[in-house]
Amino acid sequence: MAEPFSSSSMATGFALACGVSLASFFPGVDGNALVGAFAGAAVFVLHAPTLRLALRISYFALSIVAGYLAAPELTQWLPIHEHGISAFIASAAVITLTHKGLDALNKLDLFDWLKRGRQPK
Repeated sequence: MAEPFSSSSMATGFALACGVSLASFFPGVDGNALVGAFAGAAVFVLHAPTLRLALRISYFALSIVAGYLAAPELTQWLPIHEHGISAFIASAAVITLTHKGLDALNKLDLFDWLKRGRQPK
């Protein structure tokens, strides 16, 4: 039976995981948030296998950055006290929420909305 992943994709994944782990040792970097953001981005990318490879890679990188940056804010607003868990949640959801918001903006008729807002009641 053939392996589900090639050896080159496994080596790439291992290198990425090692890079994230090593980056967490730098001063000023929250290791828990970085690892949580990496895990959330991996869950998002594995959940969307129909996307092209280049798009999945770019979403993966954007999701890590957004999840890492959103972790402190989410810990203030949610009853979660660990930055790793909040970074995981943020990075897993940020791309999907952004797509939903952009779709809603595309459906919005701005001129009709402004015209309704100016009518006297």
